[in-house]
Amino acid sequence: MISLADPLRVGLSWESRLRMLFVSGKMFVLFGAVLLIIGGIALLLAKFGVHRVPGDIVLKRGGVTFFFPIVSCIILSVVLSLVMALFRRR
Repeated sequence: MISLADPLRVGLSWESRLRMLFVSGKMFVLFGAVLLIIGGIALLLAKFGVHRVPGDIVLKRGGVTFFFPIVSCIILSVVLSLVMALFRRR
């Protein structure tokens, strides 16, 4: 019976497992930093009133408000596609 706790039997040394954990830890920190930056930009844009563009759907019924930013999503998609295209060319 092969135990997953034994690194020599599954082909990975303890050093390579630790290296993989270190790399995945860096990726989680980077992902968290990117989310913080995106959240900060969203807060700044909302402060200046850019969070609602014409074409976004807002439904208000009683005490409930439903906001669906369809046009904002389309604009964000186009901008991110252009940025990714610029990075792919390099």
